[in-house]
Amino acid sequence: MGLDIRNERQMLAATGFTKEQFGALAEAFGQVYEEDKKEKYDRACESGRRKRKSGGGRKSKLPTHQDKLEFILCYLKTCPTLDMLAVMFHLTTSAAYRHVHHLLGILHKTLEQLGVFPHRHFATPEEMKQALQGIDEIIIDVVERNHRRPVDNELQKDMYSGKKNDTQ
Repeated sequence: MGLDIRNERQMLAATGFTKEQFGALAEAFGQVYEEDKKEKYDRACESGRRKRKSGGGRKSKLPTHQDKLEFILCYLKTCPTLDMLAVMFHLTTSAAYRHVHHLLGILHKTLEQLGVFPHRHFATPEEMKQALQGIDEIIIDVVERNHRRPVDNELQKDMYSGKKNDTQ
């Protein structure tokens, strides 16, 4: 039982995807979800912890793969608190927490399999150049960090940022 999305504009506002894009992602997401579910089931059977057959137990308030994907994309796009997310999807706060942590991993695997997850770590500058080949402009968001002032006057000038004194 997901959100009551009525049109394309609401879909973009809630998930960041058009209905067509969402459908394509939902198919891949569902496959990865089922693979992960089977892997966990097999591990639980091997260890002797599994007491029910597959499909047993209580049913989720997010019954379909589309509902699960809508849930995690809404969380990532709108950044609601877990309490608000629970209200939006008719869950308890603890269930919302569990879903967020589980579904983030599934979405991560899905995006990696589709080859659209951004690469974040590079071993060498050449590896970074190769990954950025064909890209004309890069925007890097950084935060200036405090550090000890050098005693040498020339080094102090090189390190000067122009900001006023920090009172911390």
